[in-house]
Amino acid sequence: MKYSALITFALLFAISSANAATFLMSFKEPARAQEFKATIQAQHLPGLELQDDLAEMKVLIVKADSKEQILRFADSRDLLFIESKKTFAAPRVQILPTPVSGLARMTLMSNEAPVSKGLKMIKAPEAWGMTRGKGARVMVIDSGIDKNHPVFAGRIEQVRNFTDGDPQDVTDTEAHGTHVAGIIAGNSTGEALGVAPEATLLIAKVCGAKGCSSDAVAKALSWALREDVDVVNMSLGGSGSVVESFMVKQLDGKQIPVVAAMGNHGREVTPLPAGYPGVSGVGAVDFDGKRAEFSNWSHALDLMAPGVGIRSSVPLGTGRVAVASFQSSNGSFQVLPSVTFSGVPLAALKQSSVFAEYGTVEELAKVSVAGKIMVVKRGNLPLLDKIKNAQNAGATALIICNNDGALVSGSLSEDPNEIKIPVIMVEKTAGEALLADLVKSPALSVRLEIQGADYAEFSGTSMASPYVAGVVALMRSIAPGITSWKTRQIMEGTATPIKTEIPNQTGKGLVNTKASVDGAYAVRKKYKKRK
Repeated sequence: MKYSALITFALLFAISSANAATFLMSFKEPARAQEFKATIQAQHLPGLELQDDLAEMKVLIVKADSKEQILRFADSRDLLFIESKKTFAAPRVQILPTPVSGLARMTLMSNEAPVSKGLKMIKAPEAWGMTRGKGARVMVIDSGIDKNHPVFAGRIEQVRNFTDGDPQDVTDTEAHGTHVAGIIAGNSTGEALGVAPEATLLIAKVCGAKGCSSDAVAKALSWALREDVDVVNMSLGGSGSVVESFMVKQLDGKQIPVVAAMGNHGREVTPLPAGYPGVSGVGAVDFDGKRAEFSNWSHALDLMAPGVGIRSSVPLGTGRVAVASFQSSNGSFQVLPSVTFSGVPLAALKQSSVFAEYGTVEELAKVSVAGKIMVVKRGNLPLLDKIKNAQNAGATALIICNNDGALVSGSLSEDPNEIKIPVIMVEKTAGEALLADLVKSPALSVRLEIQGADYAEFSGTSMASPYVAGVVALMRSIAPGITSWKTRQIMEGTATPIKTEIPNQTGKGLVNTKASVDGAYAVRKKYKKRK
């Protein structure tokens, strides 16, 4: 009987563990929360466990078989809320056609960070005579960071991993967080990449390959409150949650500004967390000052910032630089100005090439591409399908000749192992020259190199949000006591308006760093330093 009871208990525990879910909850009164904690800790029931107590935010994270199991020990009338953990997709950069940035491309001889047009566009260098962000502390809630990247040397104050694994392991497998952090506070040996290149960073990893979870975000927001940071950047979004809204409201009450991306669906929508009251929702513009076609808009949109073809840091060696050329029919060598994509394998090739129209399965049946560099025109087929067709046909590499004035950069696949051959896209004029020579010389030899780099160009409102977070960091550096509301008022009041035919598409306009910092400096004596 004794052994039978033990086996029964073990089976119940195993079943409960398999069915357990995570819940986030908050009590109206602290005394009731303490009673609940004491009760479940004393019961030792299978499947019921207190995972975390975010005391600063008055939120408990509980593992249980069901909400009903929790409510056996807590009166629902005593609760502000209880909700199950949500998981949403990790933020990704855009793969929509984007204008070439015009920045000097890194060559194989130089991996130096180029001058940032985005910083000049928002007039950040004009504010650096007053402050470069020293003393400001910025929390980046994202996919982690490459702590060894030289642009962050000596300025990563603390890190926390709120996903699975080592709490100090903030390895950025997505590259997103490293890129975002660089826009805020990157500082290269050349010109600064970041808006606030002397600010310090606190890195909260809440997203990984499996996505982001609401309990990880909750823990990060609680950490932000505990650390009393100067600004929080959230270049991510899900469907929102009661607990997220509850915690963001508390941050605003404690004068901790939150800046968030508006999202990349290109439609009128109010995303979260950007749509919460007190959060600065940021949309993206291109380098011509026009709203990026992917940038969401609604009444929640407050400010715009550069978000198309933004060059910033990525985990060391994970960026990609493409260099290609061919010898034309007249004997001269022609360079093929080009871009490549995240996750494309490194390569150095000099091989015969073959033209395969648009790269459809039917077109590939008419030519032999095995062991050759396949050249196709852009269009008629999604880019990833062209790549898969080339791989299946045995091509050693793929060159996509552009058909308009916009190139594509960023990530083409969520699976880092899906693209197995080198892939580049060449600019329109150069592509036309290559195709013309291929007609004359069907086995034209092409040289193609893809090397690793420490920087990359990404697009998305995820890239726009950190520009505004960096501006807040500069304002807090020059006026440490300035309130969240006042920072928003100054930034929105000094923004450069952007004309649009549809209401709310560009908020108050493009953020103006110099004017915002001047505004903060002018009122600095009215606001005592926060304790």
